[in-house]
Amino acid sequence: PPGEVKLGAVAELLQSSRFRNRLTLTVAPQASTQLSYGQLYYPGWRAHVDDEPVAVSPDPEGLISLYVPAGRHEVVIDFGDTPDRRIAKLVSLCSILLGVILLLYGHCSRRKGLLQQGSES
Repeated sequence: PPGEVKLGAVAELLQSSRFRNRLTLTVAPQASTQLSYGQLYYPGWRAHVDDEPVAVSPDPEGLISLYVPAGRHEVVIDFGDTPDRRIAKLVSLCSILLGVILLLYGHCSRRKGLLQQGSES
């Protein structure tokens, strides 16, 4: 199910909290184990175990997956920007600004033309 956390057979989920695109877990596996989070993997998902970045990859079902070492750990999984996404946001912002500038220019040009026509009459 979406949002479900699956741990290996010898691991215990002690605590979890979720806020927007961020999941915080406290886990205590007896041995190194794979943790799968019921969210489809997509570039931009990242994970930290005890504030150290760890590799995130899709599991066989396409869900977010990472390995957690033995012992008690805090795991944070969140969704952030990728370089491609940052570039796309910048291009979008520039396009919006250019559109506003062109609209204002067109409005001012039209108004100036109307004023010139009115003074010639």
